[in-house]
Amino acid sequence: MSCSSLGDIQSMETLGDIPSNYEDVEINAEYCRGQGYVISSGELSGRLNFSFTSESDTAFVQFKDLLGRKTLFLILSGDNIEAWDILHNQRYDNSSAIISLPFLEMTTSRDLRNILWGKIPFVFITDASRENSTLNGQIQFYSQLSEIGPLVSKVTFLLDDRTKIEMLITKREFNSQYPHLIKSIPESIPSAKLDRL
Repeated sequence: MSCSSLGDIQSMETLGDIPSNYEDVEINAEYCRGQGYVISSGELSGRLNFSFTSESDTAFVQFKDLLGRKTLFLILSGDNIEAWDILHNQRYDNSSAIISLPFLEMTTSRDLRNILWGKIPFVFITDASRENSTLNGQIQFYSQLSEIGPLVSKVTFLLDDRTKIEMLITKREFNSQYPHLIKSIPESIPSAKLDRL
């Protein structure tokens, strides 16, 4: 259902007893890494490519523009989101990151880590009132069948009538990392002021 290519996805006949729904998919891996891109339309239009490395409780995401310049670095740890706007050399904490990246208001750090791993966040499966919508917009999940079952390959955030953000994961590898992404934001980076956002 996503715009990314199916690659070496296998047919249902060759997959055998692969789970056919998200609740039955079990991922037995310590790490996950991958690549993808984010397309936004509406008030802020553009495309950013990203690569990520994730453990069970922390993910590191590096965004680059179409020219290959590093633009944004996210650390999703526990319930916190830290962001480093590399182009403007500013650090954002949870509240300022939500203001500068509005789709973060619809999800949590844990939700985003689950999406990177290919899972629909648990709250969207168990709470029928939140399955595909939130108070601040709508979220739609799309999947591709992999050798371990269906994994999230695309998430669409509909923020309002005019603003849409699509996150597509084009490559995902389990038990692998991108070591260069595992880092902290330098303490010397100044914090962004909320009134400047």
